[in-house]
Amino acid sequence: MVLQLVQKTMETVMNNAESISNASERRYLDEKEAVRVRTNNITSPSFRHTTLETNDSDDIPELDDMQLARAHWIQLFKTNMQATIIHNMFFYLLKKFKHIRPLWHFSRNIDDNMSWTETLRRDTQFAKHCNNVHAAFDMIMENADDPEAISDLLQELGAHHFFYEVYEPHFEVFHHSFMESMRRFLHGTEALDGRLKNAWNTIFEEIKSNMCHGLVAQRYSYLSQCITPKEMASMSAMWNKIRVQRIEEIGSNLCELALQAYNKQMKEMKLDLSIELDVQSDAFIELSQLIIGALDTTIENYNDENGFVDLPDQLQVFVHRSLVLEVCPSVLRKCFTEALISALVGVLGSTTMGNGVKQTWSKIGRVLEQVIFPLKLALTTISK
Repeated sequence: MVLQLVQKTMETVMNNAESISNASERRYLDEKEAVRVRTNNITSPSFRHTTLETNDSDDIPELDDMQLARAHWIQLFKTNMQATIIHNMFFYLLKKFKHIRPLWHFSRNIDDNMSWTETLRRDTQFAKHCNNVHAAFDMIMENADDPEAISDLLQELGAHHFFYEVYEPHFEVFHHSFMESMRRFLHGTEALDGRLKNAWNTIFEEIKSNMCHGLVAQRYSYLSQCITPKEMASMSAMWNKIRVQRIEEIGSNLCELALQAYNKQMKEMKLDLSIELDVQSDAFIELSQLIIGALDTTIENYNDENGFVDLPDQLQVFVHRSLVLEVCPSVLRKCFTEALISALVGVLGSTTMGNGVKQTWSKIGRVLEQVIFPLKLALTTISK
């Protein structure tokens, strides 16, 4: 269901982007070319300084940030540089921020040799993703004169990125990588000067703000609706049984299995982001106790009206004490969920832990992920 929803959204993006082409695209570019002609080649650094900063001529209007970025984007279309910027943005991102590689299938097993970028260029999934990003930028520029339409589009895209395991900092990484790609690959009249750089940064602030808004709204919706009161009543009964009988054993087994699986995944993905803890160490014992405490708090703080919406306030101490920055959230959550279910099967038995019950418990892993990592980011920001 989630996959269908995501695919439907991206199909809508692509269909809308395609509507820009042919006659519509020609009208769009002709209109923007008129702006470019009026400014007498706006991307010329010397003329841009005269036109945009001193504005000596009353006949030449000063362009705002959106208009300037749009004119620049159009010029990159004319010189066939748009796709180059987007492709190299991802090459830079995947090289610089390796912990993001698990987000996409095409980058999960990159071998850091000299030819990995060429391998990606031939990957159909990579090409499709770049085309989707390209289409989104075209739509933003097409609707540049309608801020409300842009906001709606970006908030919708932000909401659907929730299902892609995305968090707010990913948008920051995207912004940085896009600007770096333009800095490295645009030269001459296309190159970024101070005014163009400011214009693009302003556009990205709007993009990030709206996409974060959509992402947070979808997260709130998930926390409030992912588990029904009936499902939660059943889970609470199971948890109370475990709490009385073998809670410490569950915590130890859960942590050991989760860390083993996570470190194995990191090795397979060639990422140096493993979490090494001796199972006999005080740190491991403390972590297992903290995780059981977090699970206990999660189950106790569900309510029929708001679900887990109030949970972040209850887990701040846990997040502060178990703060780990260099991890892959989605991989860690999946390993944690699988380990939790395995540990529960060991205590409750496979008959009790049927497929439906396993699916419900897996939602607890997703809930903890959606509470812990945003809280971690907030606490990290506050501490700086």
